[in-house]
Amino acid sequence: MLLVTANTYNGTTTLTSGILVVNNALALGTGNLVLGGGTFQANLAVTLNNPFTVTGPATVGGSNNLTFAGAGTLNSGSMLTVDNTAVTTFSQVLSGGGSLTDAGTGLLILGAGNNYTGSTTIANGTLRLGAPDAVPSVSQVTLLSGATLDLNNFNEAINVLTGQGNVTLGSGNLTIGNNTTPTTFSGQISGTGGLSKVGTATFTLAGNNTYMGATTVLAGTLLIDGSQPGSNVTVNSGAILGGLGPVGTLTAAGTVSPGGPRNLAERQCRVQRRLELCGQNQQRDGWNRLRSA
Repeated sequence: MLLVTANTYNGTTTLTSGILVVNNALALGTGNLVLGGGTFQANLAVTLNNPFTVTGPATVGGSNNLTFAGAGTLNSGSMLTVDNTAVTTFSQVLSGGGSLTDAGTGLLILGAGNNYTGSTTIANGTLRLGAPDAVPSVSQVTLLSGATLDLNNFNEAINVLTGQGNVTLGSGNLTIGNNTTPTTFSGQISGTGGLSKVGTATFTLAGNNTYMGATTVLAGTLLIDGSQPGSNVTVNSGAILGGLGPVGTLTAAGTVSPGGPRNLAERQCRVQRRLELCGQNQQRDGWNRLRSA
């Protein structure tokens, strides 16, 4: 179905199957849009002000820029898949218990601090932040190989990060770990920004990261099994750092475990108030506690 002109009705437009195409900002009138299935797309660049609700597995597709300027609700159990080869933008808050998947080769921009509680999957293309914490802090993020999460210089806090894709920080800081299950990220993190580990669970960085900002272990365990020699690491009291890979300058008030069963190749080691374990590219067997004294 193709809606090509400006309409004036104020009722709800519901898509449950098939393809609905718009090419006018007022094609849907002033009412709500309900996506219960099928594919919604534009055949030229369009900005829609209509609020929308996702009630089932629905897709935003096409090959033209499409901006949703109205607030969106992802109902519990629903999945909104973006499979556009151009730019798709959600300018307002996405809320609800549903999930979001970026499957297209284009660019998906989240332009507000969202609070939906479902998962976020970046399977293809790039998901770019247009505001701080655009991916909700409770969302479990899966980043597949070849896909990119672009912080675009904004700070972002997420629950879980897994997968093999790329994270581009810019100057932003990524906070990870408000969960209780061990997780691993095998992709690459780049940029001038930094990373903070929170939560009680173990988080493993298995990729060769090039980001230059600070790595801060605030709580739980961070294992570095890849390489990130450009990032200086601070381990707070009660937190643990371990793993196989090289890091930058290490400052620890907590526990550093360069073995048992992993090794931490240290370039420099500095402990608050007292130097206890230091050396160039040392490897130590067993679990070694760094204490401030």
